[in-house]
This record gives sequence, C-alpha cells and structure tokens, in this order.
Amino acid sequence: MLAAARAEPVSRREALAAIAVLEEDVTSPEAVGAAVTVARFGKESEEVLITVGAE
Repeated sequence: MLAAARAEPVSRREALAAIAVLEEDVTSPEAVGAAVTVARFGKESEEVLITVGAE
C-alpha cells in the first residue's frame, strides 16, 4: 500500500517503527511502505547514512 504524499519530514519515531517492520519480516506486504519511509528519512536527514547489504 502506498502512503499519501505529505510535506512534513519523516520523524525519528516513524523511521524507527518502519525499521521494526523491516526487521520483523522484510518480505511482508507492509515492508514496502516501511522501506519507503526509511529511505525518505535517510534522504531528508543530513545526519543519516543508510548502508544496504548483508549483515
């Protein structure tokens, strides 16, 4: 499910909740929206660096 466009930046709380969704099951239907939220948070914050890869 796609989230509606919004002008406010993603909050730290929203990003942490999205990360929790991804950690629980990265293949779930909710994971797509969670990944978008995390990516937006990383793009909007100058203090965040996102590295995607194997642990």
